[in-house]
Amino acid sequence: MERYDCVVIGGGVAGIAAAVEVQASGLSVLLLEKRHTLGGRASSFFDATTGMVVDACQHVNLGCCTRFQRLLTQLGVGDRIRYLDAIEFASRGGARSSLRAAPLPAPYHLLPSLLGLPWLSLRDKVSAARLLAAARRVAGASELAGHDFASYAGSTGASPDAMRRLFDPLIVSACNAHSEAVSASYGVKVLNEALCASRTGYRIGLPTMPIAEIFSDVVRDRLPVAGGCVRTGTTVLDVTTDGAGNFVVSAKGGARWRAQAVIVAVNFDALPRLVPREFLTPAQRGAPALLRHAPIVAVHLWLDSPPACPEALCLLDTRTHWVFNKTVTFQLPATAPAYWTALASADTDLAAMDFERIRDVCLADLHACIPGMERAVLRHWRVVREHRATFVPYPGVDSVRPSQHTNVRRFAVAGEWTSTGWPSTMEGACRSGGLAASAILSDLAR
Repeated sequence: MERYDCVVIGGGVAGIAAAVEVQASGLSVLLLEKRHTLGGRASSFFDATTGMVVDACQHVNLGCCTRFQRLLTQLGVGDRIRYLDAIEFASRGGARSSLRAAPLPAPYHLLPSLLGLPWLSLRDKVSAARLLAAARRVAGASELAGHDFASYAGSTGASPDAMRRLFDPLIVSACNAHSEAVSASYGVKVLNEALCASRTGYRIGLPTMPIAEIFSDVVRDRLPVAGGCVRTGTTVLDVTTDGAGNFVVSAKGGARWRAQAVIVAVNFDALPRLVPREFLTPAQRGAPALLRHAPIVAVHLWLDSPPACPEALCLLDTRTHWVFNKTVTFQLPATAPAYWTALASADTDLAAMDFERIRDVCLADLHACIPGMERAVLRHWRVVREHRATFVPYPGVDSVRPSQHTNVRRFAVAGEWTSTGWPSTMEGACRSGGLAASAILSDLAR
């Protein structure tokens, strides 16, 4: 059997982050992934009609996602994310507005934009400012964990319109759940990290190429440099021990590898099938029954003669939450049809519809908010629906999110579902991978 210092099972963002951290310590790493591309749920596919590589969903990060930015820097691809200076909004009828930083220190940098939003009354704006001030005071308070964010926001005097048209779109985007379903501790964290803590935390980061292309080639090139390896298209069957203090990882087809340490970076429902029950803590074994899921629906549109649209546009009072103009972000040729991606999060009823109905709901929302959409001609479309896209950070969820440490030394788990203090995002995945790597390195140093 080939031998490595560490085997990382799962080539999603968490697994990549873990592998990079372990390799940085000078150890050899084998990264195994069952798909043929890396990135996990941050994945892409080939659309035969257009000949394009298309992201399954629109993945974004914010300026406050420092651990994800660090991973991109470690991989040398930080320039593949472009950050927007403004969050653009469109309401029904086509009125536009934006949030952008003024030349003021945090947390006051967004206050001028907030006061200028035309779709909030002065009373709504004052209530929004009060909520932000209150959130800063209670950030990190343990008593928030058992309450939902909508109730907490109401207790500060936040108006229904401020919640519906300003804060809930941000919470849904970050947590894939509405404010009444999100723990107050996570809602407060999102407000503080994105809007208050720094002048750049709110900025939306957009990949300038399909997300799988950001990770796959560069990781394949990086790990072998230090004696490691990346194997895609490899389905791991189980992890056992050899009786001599080593782990043995077995894959479909008969391949086996021996390692001093193993990190399993897979979704929580797949974990019990790969490893012996006694390896895992009760919290790790119990996570599949206790974590709840929410859907995300993406509608990919190729259009002739579309109206002008920003790279990212938040739609108000519609079932479609965002539309992304990928023609601009990817710098596609002007002669090709325009390529947009629309996104709807945390809408179980929409996710249950057939694809044609989902497309029609999305197009109706775009017509309501973007003037000139009636002149656009739909050339091609694809719907991607993920019913179990993320877990929901509901009140009390931290009590069931397990540690990366297991019952076995030199064996750790990773994934955005583990305890990171962040919602189910690429940032949370990166943090889990870093924590799992730290656990392994600490054990190896003993």
